[in-house]
Amino acid sequence: MMLAASTSIRDEVHGGKTRTTALVNGLRRKSVIVGLCGNRGQGIKIRPPLPFSRSNADLLLDRLDLVPKCSMS
Repeated sequence: MMLAASTSIRDEVHGGKTRTTALVNGLRRKSVIVGLCGNRGQGIKIRPPLPFSRSNADLLLDRLDLVPKCSMS
């Protein structure tokens, strides 16, 4: 399974990159290896590209819940 995510976070000045960067940094602090992708840095790519199971997806979603929403505002 491949997983790619594009954020719907809008930042008129930076095309969403500022808030997406905050989300990526929050996930990194929770030990999720991710990076920015896309021509405006609006995408999130999980690194390294490995087989991704349902339990991996559950772990990613759990970690996303732990990232404080205030770090993205």
